[in-house]
Amino acid sequence: MKQLTQARRKVPNKKSLFRPILDKHLGVLLIGFVLILIAPSPILCEEGGGKSPSDFLKAGLSGDKLPLCELVIPSDGIPRTATPEDKQQTFPRLVIYAGTLIDGTGGKALSNKVIVCEKGRITNILDPRQYQPAPETYLINASSEVVLPGLIDAEVCLMGDGSGAPAATKEAWETRYRENASTLLYSGVTTVRDVYGGISNVELPEYGFSIKNLRLNQAVEDSPHPRILATGPPIGAKSSTYFPLIRIATPEDAEVAVAKTRKEGADLIYFFPTDITPEDNPPNLSQETIKALVTSAHEARLKITAESIGLEANRAAVMAGVDSLKHGVYLDDSLILSMREKGTYYHPTLAIFHNYLEASENSRQYPTFEVVLRTAENNFRKALAGGVRIVAGSDSGGKGCSHGIMLQKELAFLVGAGMTPGEAIHSATGRAAECLGIAKEVGTISPNKIADLIVTDGNPLLDLSVLQKPSLVIQNGKIVFRKQ
Repeated sequence: MKQLTQARRKVPNKKSLFRPILDKHLGVLLIGFVLILIAPSPILCEEGGGKSPSDFLKAGLSGDKLPLCELVIPSDGIPRTATPEDKQQTFPRLVIYAGTLIDGTGGKALSNKVIVCEKGRITNILDPRQYQPAPETYLINASSEVVLPGLIDAEVCLMGDGSGAPAATKEAWETRYRENASTLLYSGVTTVRDVYGGISNVELPEYGFSIKNLRLNQAVEDSPHPRILATGPPIGAKSSTYFPLIRIATPEDAEVAVAKTRKEGADLIYFFPTDITPEDNPPNLSQETIKALVTSAHEARLKITAESIGLEANRAAVMAGVDSLKHGVYLDDSLILSMREKGTYYHPTLAIFHNYLEASENSRQYPTFEVVLRTAENNFRKALAGGVRIVAGSDSGGKGCSHGIMLQKELAFLVGAGMTPGEAIHSATGRAAECLGIAKEVGTISPNKIADLIVTDGNPLLDLSVLQKPSLVIQNGKIVFRKQ
């Protein structure tokens, strides 16, 4: 009996058997239990309703990446998948959960941010833990996507279609303008500077009519379009063999031309200090006349851009104080230094030179365009290294450059010539808004800015081509395009 009692004492009970394990791993077990309690349920992107809005946010907190989907929190506070009818309505607020946020400032990308928009403007950017869901909200779960500002193209011609040929009737001009505008918007370009017209009273005597206020008439207002900053007709020398629509010869002519363009509602002034050909042409306007253009524009509180290729014409424009220089193929070290010191913005427009080279492959012009492209790329690299402020402009609508993804191609060419993807995106967002004088309104994702946003399936910092097919385009806080 004594032996049996001693044997029983040697058999450990369950409590003593597991105590060493519990003592050793208790902390890990407690953490696991807590994680189970707070683990998010899958976000409801299918019909049925019933999930808490907090699930929508917890997905990001836990690192879950869920498919892009749209939800609604109606007045009863119970979220549901957005119906086709919901997608046509306007809700008091739009909230976007961004897995990655590129804010357009040129800084590092941010992870897991909630963008709150009301009345077409961004009101707050929060960490998911800070956001308090509210009724009457439209939610976009972009936890697997990248959200960035709507793109800004600083150089387009909405009246052109890439063919180089004019439209034959007023109605055809309006149709072309309308279609080009909507094509750009759906590609993710939410703001453009429209050069070569689009606003002033452009006489076309060969067709027996004029185009007036095309930007403002129903041809555009009744259809989707980017925010349009129009320059009115370009200004150039009376002796020009190019095609300025307002021709000048003296400083007095320059003052009149700016006053006329401003009166007709131009947002900016645009001029040619020389003929635009592949050659290194000298200026055909005097320095005094160019200076008068710049001074008159600035006195009217308008930005002014010069389109030029030749070295001395570029220099004349920069020294006169233009706000930005388009093309600027021929540069030297002293001019690059002046551009940096004066804060001149520079639009290299590499995409159009690539297009010209490709189009001339089997012609005698190929060597000429090859020199232009290589010179442009080389001087772009020097300007970039020299601290010149680069702004992307596609020149879409010009000959050989149809609207659509020309800006996205320009960004790729800028990266190919030496920019980082982040610098290229900045050149078409925050930096472009600064150049056009609209940085208080658009260009970055920050409170009080207009809610112009795009959502991409993939990170453009790793692969710029994802910008060519945005998943969503949002303008003024409303979804205007969804990829099918």
